[in-house]
Amino acid sequence: MSTLFLILIGFGNYSFAITAEPVVVIETNLGNLVIEFFPADATEHVKNFLFLSSGERSYYDNTLFHRIIPGFMIQGGDPNTVNGDPNTWGQGGPDTKLDAEFNNIKHDRGIVSMARSADPNSAGSQFFIVHQDWVKYPIKEPTKFMKVDWAPFVQYIKERQKFTE
Repeated sequence: MSTLFLILIGFGNYSFAITAEPVVVIETNLGNLVIEFFPADATEHVKNFLFLSSGERSYYDNTLFHRIIPGFMIQGGDPNTVNGDPNTWGQGGPDTKLDAEFNNIKHDRGIVSMARSADPNSAGSQFFIVHQDWVKYPIKEPTKFMKVDWAPFVQYIKERQKFTE
């Protein structure tokens, strides 16, 4: 029997005095994740994420991390997880899509990348957080555009995976 653990997401867009670059705080029921960006490496992806996570009501508010691949990543950012049929989770996103901005940043633990379909120019709102250093997962190389400070949160996810595998 598998158990599904869902994590509620709320977003806050913060700016700290120690950096000129913006950061985003993902507020979850398991603690906060602080996201820093790589605008020089993926300019449009950073702009898109900041746009979707800003304003009075973030596009990401109340979405869930809906997918876990053990030994690799957790995925979120699908608006269908707010009140949609679970069979549609992983298929939602905005009407606009981003062109790929592939770069040389390695998929080490803590890197955040855009999720996309087989079309490299299909990224919208969904993203994933790498929770274990990248070995080589059999998908097209995604766009890495930010890094997250998240150790307690990901440790919790990894512990929960033991019960779902």
